[in-house]
Amino acid sequence: MFMVFDQISSVDDLIVVLKLVDTVTGEYTTKTLIVNVVNRSETNAMAANVILQSGEFTGKGTIKQIKAESLTSTNSRTLEAVAITGKDIEFQGSKISYNFPAHSFTQMLIPVR
Repeated sequence: MFMVFDQISSVDDLIVVLKLVDTVTGEYTTKTLIVNVVNRSETNAMAANVILQSGEFTGKGTIKQIKAESLTSTNSRTLEAVAITGKDIEFQGSKISYNFPAHSFTQMLIPVR
């Protein structure tokens, strides 16, 4: 399975790491694509499409994101300036469009057929 990212405004600021894993859940084995993206731009969000050149995505996936207001943000006992958030996404076919926020780490967990 080969993936392509397109519509990236600055390749120098977007780092993409892809990994395809088999996940065993009970009696079922599913394929999960893990897409890790670092947007190193301090100010610019970057829109990109994740496109499978063979196969297709199946239904729902999960996005986990680490983001902070500034490059020097840190967490303390009383303040969570660097937050981890999660949300589900729905999709169909061979393409997922996503806007990667400025200065963030995003992990997409995507089941594939």
